[in-house]
Amino acid sequence: LQAFMGVITITSLLLAATVAERTSAEYSLRESEIKYRELVENANSIILKLDGDGNITFFNEFAENFFGYKEEEILGKNPVGTIIPHRDLEGNNLELVYNEILHNPARFISYENENMRRSGDRVWVSWANKPLVDTAGKLLGILCIGTDITDRRKAEIALQKLNEKLEIRVEERTNALKQSELQLQKQKSALIDLAKNKALNQGDLTKALQEITETASRTLEVARSSVWLYDRTKSTIDCLDLFDRTLNEHSHGLELTAADYPAYFQALREERAIAAFDAQKDFRTREFAESYLIPLGITSMLDTPIQIGGETAGVLCLEHVGMPRPWTIEEQSFAVSLADSVTFAVEARQRQRAEEALRQAEEKYRSIFENAIVGIFQTTPDGQYLSANPALLRIYGYSSIEGLVGTLTDISQQLYVDPDRRAEVVRLIEEQGKVSDFESQIYRRDGSIIWISENTYTVRDSYGNLLYYEGTVQDITTRKQAEVALRLEQEKSDRLLLNVLPQPIADRLKQDQSIIADTFAEVTVLFADIVGFTQISSKISPPELVSLLNDIFSTFDRLAEKHELEKIKTIGDAYMVVGGLPMPRSDHAQAIAEMALDMQQAITDFSNIHNQDFNIRIGINTGPVVAGVIGIKKFIYDLWGDTVNTASRMESHGLPGCIQVTSAIYDILQDKYVFESRGAIEVKGKGQMNTYFLTGSKL
Repeated sequence: LQAFMGVITITSLLLAATVAERTSAEYSLRESEIKYRELVENANSIILKLDGDGNITFFNEFAENFFGYKEEEILGKNPVGTIIPHRDLEGNNLELVYNEILHNPARFISYENENMRRSGDRVWVSWANKPLVDTAGKLLGILCIGTDITDRRKAEIALQKLNEKLEIRVEERTNALKQSELQLQKQKSALIDLAKNKALNQGDLTKALQEITETASRTLEVARSSVWLYDRTKSTIDCLDLFDRTLNEHSHGLELTAADYPAYFQALREERAIAAFDAQKDFRTREFAESYLIPLGITSMLDTPIQIGGETAGVLCLEHVGMPRPWTIEEQSFAVSLADSVTFAVEARQRQRAEEALRQAEEKYRSIFENAIVGIFQTTPDGQYLSANPALLRIYGYSSIEGLVGTLTDISQQLYVDPDRRAEVVRLIEEQGKVSDFESQIYRRDGSIIWISENTYTVRDSYGNLLYYEGTVQDITTRKQAEVALRLEQEKSDRLLLNVLPQPIADRLKQDQSIIADTFAEVTVLFADIVGFTQISSKISPPELVSLLNDIFSTFDRLAEKHELEKIKTIGDAYMVVGGLPMPRSDHAQAIAEMALDMQQAITDFSNIHNQDFNIRIGINTGPVVAGVIGIKKFIYDLWGDTVNTASRMESHGLPGCIQVTSAIYDILQDKYVFESRGAIEVKGKGQMNTYFLTGSKL
């Protein structure tokens, strides 16, 4: 029993010792866990742990703050697609890297990659990944520790891009130098070929300019090249040749004036060359933008002056299509050399022309002077004859050229009847370059006057300087006499026609208008009839009767002209006049009233002069009418309508010595004239009408 109790005591002591030892171990372990937890939680690094399936099982506080997720939001989730994007910005598959860690647990992998915050921002992290395995080598999980390297990575990327740009620039510079060297060699070869070109040396200007513009376009690879020369006044430049490289064709004939493009012309005068990078905006060339540059797609221009005889004579123009082009110094120098080639070609052409002119002068003038049927002349600018052919001598009445040149030393004063005609010829030549069919009267040698028609133009040297005037003369005296006779006959015919018809109507009939019928809303019509004319005609001879009527109606015609009225016609001893047509007027009724009163006074005066009692009846009405000319023979301008018929009835139903008017006239003129009411009378075809007698004026 004692032995058994002894065993129990020993066992109890051993058990107590074991419990004490285990308690101490647990305490130590708890202390260690607290220490490492504090280290992990307070670490200045991203720490997370993955299980064997790759899901997050631990996420420290630094990781929460860095990625923007709470631990409870991220635990149990796969990092790929949450904090790790499927692909980085360069397109690398980050999921493959992650899988590689899971399938190689013995490896310790460190790498840098892009990660993704909850906000969507991408950051760079340097990861150190440690596989966690059991004693059997089975993967239990992965411990991942990360460091933020975003700033360093951005700096590295920026430095890398800068190095790449520098490498590109060095390469571009090297290529540019090589290209420049090739271009210079190409330009040198082009100039050598031009110098050997026969067209430039033999004076074939057209071919030479074509060779120059083609060389310019193909060597500098521009779309269009052209050569332009000034006119004498340097206010215009004309295109002698334009080569379009795209179409592979030449053209010419375009013209530019200083009035239309003042800034461009000013730049040509002030600058050696115009190198316009952006021609559509450059102040020197933008005047061409809307009409020329934009429609053709031209973006850059290089214009180089052409010097001839020490002066600017034109311009070589190079036009680039596409992106705006900066013109290099080498290209500008090449353009100057091309402009010098133009100068050489023009001077060669001038020399050839001078030689050809000298060779052909005698033959040309002999043929022209001896065989022409019109007068041919040359005169100095100050008005002296240099030469004249036999035909001109005959026209002017001279027997020899010596007599003409020796006598006519001042053409303005000695040849032209009007001394200003010579100055007018010179003025027109300066404005137009020539004068055609210029007609003047001149004195022949015997003092007689004839008409001539001359054509005159200028002759200039290669620099545009005036040498002399040259032209032709025809004697047109016979034609001018016929024209004068025809004009007189025409005027006589017109006067006769205007005695029959109003001017506007006559003009319309001359234009072959067969029917004329115009409506007038308001006119005033007057009819007058000589009372007792039948009895008078039985007492005098027919010639005396016609003379009497002519005197009376001529007086009425003068009154109609005075009051600006239109006489329509006479019918026997009746006279018809109207106001307000063919040209409308607002005072037509008043003008007719004045005419009627003056007609009464004229008849009274006529009776006193002829010692015979004459009297007239006058009827007046106002209203709308149709007026015109109908028929095809013996035209007469006449009126139609109820207004005309009523005016006629006012006359035929009136009283001798009275002016009977309708109520329409009375309503219009009652404030200005004196009327006497006649009352209602029976009017044929109209029935009862209230009428009035016009007796005088209140004015």
